[in-house]
Amino acid sequence: MLKKRSVCLALAVFLGTVAVSVAQGHAPVPPSPDPSPASTTPRAAIQGSFLQGFLASLSVVVVSELGDKTFFIAAIMAMKHPRIIVFAGAISALVFMTILSAAFGWIATVIPRVYTYYASAVLFAIFGIKMLRDGWKMDPNEGQEELEEVQSELKRREDQEAQKERSNSPDATSVVTSGTQSPRPPTPEVERGRVSPAEPVAGSSAQSEPLREEKEETLDMLEQGQVENRRRKRNAVLKVLLQAASLTFLAEWGDRSQLATVVLATREHAVGVVVGGSLGHALCTGLAVIGGRMVAAKISVRTVTIIGGLVFLFFAVSAFFIGPGE
Repeated sequence: MLKKRSVCLALAVFLGTVAVSVAQGHAPVPPSPDPSPASTTPRAAIQGSFLQGFLASLSVVVVSELGDKTFFIAAIMAMKHPRIIVFAGAISALVFMTILSAAFGWIATVIPRVYTYYASAVLFAIFGIKMLRDGWKMDPNEGQEELEEVQSELKRREDQEAQKERSNSPDATSVVTSGTQSPRPPTPEVERGRVSPAEPVAGSSAQSEPLREEKEETLDMLEQGQVENRRRKRNAVLKVLLQAASLTFLAEWGDRSQLATVVLATREHAVGVVVGGSLGHALCTGLAVIGGRMVAAKISVRTVTIIGGLVFLFFAVSAFFIGPGE
């Protein structure tokens, strides 16, 4: 049932992209009252280019990121840490990576469009063939193996950080010794049994002064402890945020979704590519932090990889039916 739904979803993405492409390629162009160069590009064409880049980037990112390493990183970290913090760290790295990749593609637009357009089609064809080949040879339990690999990697990092914290923390015995005070020696009157420790003696006002000072010191220590606890909580949140962002960034760098974003930005509307790619990453990361383990157990990475290869091949073939000037 899940495979059938995945195939239906892929077909829906195909049909939606085809509809947008056909509408742009065959829509009648109204006559322009002003033949000047400033008015030769209609506003509808710009909007259509944005929509096409948005749909292309969204579909490519979704089929590339489901069951990917970044997906499992967010899923596993969300099992141990607050989901919103993990999501914030991961999506910040992914959005930054999407903007950076689109900027690389936009810079490449200084090259004549006809060259970058067909070069991107060739790259999409290579990506698609490779994904189909990998999916065809992939073990059906590939997703579980990827999940276990990410789990072991995260556990290794956590053990290293815990060992570093233990080596940097002071000795517990010295902390306990420094935090305790030796009891006050009894007064001579108490030792001789003339008065009980609770009875006031002469000069009690002088003896109550150290008690007040000790009470004030205790209150100060409690306040300092509360401040220290708040500081530790903030540091823990920041640590999880940075860990999610750094792991996601390193896993995404050089990934096929990043390369696809660069290629798409050379041939489509760069802003549309950024918005579509960011939305695709948000959907996949949100799904990972909400129910990543359940999704990983039910989803077939092999099926998603094959569908992704078909999507890449579709964009490669469509480039030869829709010219660079359309």
